[in-house]
Amino acid sequence: MILKVEVNVDENTLLPSYLLPAHEFCFLNHDILVELLRSGEESKIFSQLFEFANENDKTQFDSATDVFDWFEKTDRTKDRSEFLKRVIFPVYIFG
Repeated sequence: MILKVEVNVDENTLLPSYLLPAHEFCFLNHDILVELLRSGEESKIFSQLFEFANENDKTQFDSATDVFDWFEKTDRTKDRSEFLKRVIFPVYIFG
């Protein structure tokens, strides 16, 4: 059985013609994600600020090896959820 694959020479690509729509779709998705990342960074939606309760709180944070342990030890569940939303999830989305 011989499989004939047509290469689209007119488009300056070696991709088979049947793959061009998927290729264009991937680039469209890429452009959308880049724009989301750019506008998110510009408006600082990926930043998280929180205040230390006292100097001891800051010292514990500075010496913590895991920020999630620090959130748990200092009972900062609201800060933890904001941190996840604003910092961690975008890393997985935009990697």
